[in-house]
Amino acid sequence: MSGMDDWGWDEAATTDTKPAGGVLEAGRHVAQISAAKWERKERIPEKWLSKNPEGWRVVLSLTVHSQGRKYQLFADVPRHWRWLFEVICDATGTELPRDASWQPSEWIGRDVEIETTVWESNSGPRAQVEKWFPHEAAPAPKPAAKPARTPAAKVAAARGDEPGGEDDIPF
Repeated sequence: MSGMDDWGWDEAATTDTKPAGGVLEAGRHVAQISAAKWERKERIPEKWLSKNPEGWRVVLSLTVHSQGRKYQLFADVPRHWRWLFEVICDATGTELPRDASWQPSEWIGRDVEIETTVWESNSGPRAQVEKWFPHEAAPAPKPAAKPARTPAAKVAAARGDEPGGEDDIPF
C-alpha cells in the first residue's frame, strides 16, 4: 500500500446522525417559501369537482436548513380550501386574498414555522408539511423616553443623572 492509498480517514468514526436518504426529520422547523405559483392539478380528485372543477391550486416549494443540510419540501393549497389559505396567511403574516388579482408570489421569501411528518411513498420516505404555526409578530418598539421639560431637568438628563437617585433631597 502506498502513501497515496491512505487518506487518513478513520473508518470506525463515520457515524452519520443525519437522516438517511436525505429526508427531513419529522418535527418543528423554520422554512422559507422559495417558490409559489398557481397550477392546475392533472388528475382532479372527485371530492374537488363540485367546488374546484378546474383543479386550481397553489404549489409551494419550501426550503429548510437543518443539521447542516438543505431540504426541499412541497405543499399544495387547493383553491377551494379557504381554511388552509387562512392558516398559511397567518403563518406568513400576510392578508387573506380578497380578489382574483391576488398572486401567491406574495408568499415568496417569507419564513414560516412548520411541523413535518414522514410518510412512506412508493419511491421511499417523504417529508410533508403537517401543520403551519402563526407568524410571530415583531416585538413592539419601546416608547422613547420623555424629553426633559424644565431647564434643570434638561441639564440633569444631559449629565446622565437619574431622578430619584441617592443625591436627590426631596424638599
